[in-house]
Amino acid sequence: MRTLLIIGAVLGAVALVLLLAALRAKDPAGRRRLNVIALAVLLVSLVVNVVAALS
Repeated sequence: MRTLLIIGAVLGAVALVLLLAALRAKDPAGRRRLNVIALAVLLVSLVVNVVAALS
């Protein structure tokens, strides 16, 4: 359980860094791509955290 919480926290931090990178991106296509990747990482982080909370 503790390992899953750590993994969820790391994934959340990665998503935050991706969102900050998207804010600084000049190219709209690159910004959109980073936002999509950050959203996917956030969803995985959410699933990992829910599984950790239920276990």
